[in-house]
Amino acid sequence: MSEQIITISRNEAHALGLKRYFNGKLCSKGHVAERLVSDRKCLECSRARKRDKLADDPEHAEKERKRKREYMHDKRARARVRSLVPKSRSRQLPVS
Repeated sequence: MSEQIITISRNEAHALGLKRYFNGKLCSKGHVAERLVSDRKCLECSRARKRDKLADDPEHAEKERKRKREYMHDKRARARVRSLVPKSRSRQLPVS
């Protein structure tokens, strides 16, 4: 089964509340990839810039690793707390 790629304009994506869109056009670097609605940047270019920055600046790379570790720790902690709190009846689906 293949994925279906849907082209959509930035304005349509913005109206639908999407964060990304695909218009099928080349970016300035020649990528055909999704773009961010917020700044129209190509995701492949953004990934490449981040990869280059992490490779060129070890201090920045360490900051990113620390930020990710803290985020994952907080995410796991929030999940543990959520599992201890009973679900309210208003959130449960009605039984038929």
